[in-house]
Amino acid sequence: MQDDSQPSLVRELIDMFESDSASHVQRIADAHARSDAPALRTLAHRFLSATQNIGALRLSAVCAEIESLARQDRLDEARAQIQELARERELALGALAALRLRY
Repeated sequence: MQDDSQPSLVRELIDMFESDSASHVQRIADAHARSDAPALRTLAHRFLSATQNIGALRLSAVCAEIESLARQDRLDEARAQIQELARERELALGALAALRLRY
């Protein structure tokens, strides 16, 4: 992703994820609390894209599962996945912090 024409691209992507990811998780949790399946599906899909951009595969998988459950209106089952989303986000942030040191 990064080359001489964009020497700070990886660092910028990590910084953007660090600054935006908490609000993504919160909006997902809020949509779930409102039992708003369409919003939950849309928000999970958006966050899925962000997680894929940084290579957070486990986080992406959780987003995909939340999106699928919301599409099927299985919101009770999504609760555990939303809790997992917050945990996986923290793990991803730790890995990204270590990676950022290299860039």
